[in-house]
Amino acid sequence: KKFAASHHVNLIETKDELSLNLKKAGLVFHHYNMVYLIFFKCYKEEVYFLDAMGKNDINAMEQIRNSLSNFAAEGIEKLDTLQAFKGDNSIKTSCRSILEFYRNEAENKFPVLSGFYLKKETFEKMKAAIDSKSQADRTQEEIDKYNAAVKDFNAAINEYNQVNQELNDKRRKILETWNYASKA
Repeated sequence: KKFAASHHVNLIETKDELSLNLKKAGLVFHHYNMVYLIFFKCYKEEVYFLDAMGKNDINAMEQIRNSLSNFAAEGIEKLDTLQAFKGDNSIKTSCRSILEFYRNEAENKFPVLSGFYLKKETFEKMKAAIDSKSQADRTQEEIDKYNAAVKDFNAAINEYNQVNQELNDKRRKILETWNYASKA
């Protein structure tokens, strides 16, 4: 408008349906993008954790777990400051649900998963040590420790599988809810 006034250009404002819809869409996308960025930080951290799990990288798992917990807590705080979009809280509510899932996952479930890898590492070392000796050279104490480690490792496998399945089910449901709210 300033440019037009200084160069004697007449601006004609139109309020056709398309321009009004584009303006509304711009407002919707602006609000959605603010919420999406909060969600995306946590989403990527979870992906990084799952990648570290695939690589058996216990140190990375622990660092990412802490980062995910912090991002989820920060995200929940940021959501508290965001207003609903014209009375619609669906995307904000969905984002809060997924951030609470991520925070619970990081604080309560991921330690079980990373603990499994510690037990696996311990078991593999013990197995290598006992396998390196002939049966005649093994003491009863070593055999008892090995059997206890086998029992502990088997219990860890069961717990790992249970927690992993639970997380996969909850993650699928919560992401479906997020995708539905985003689409709406």
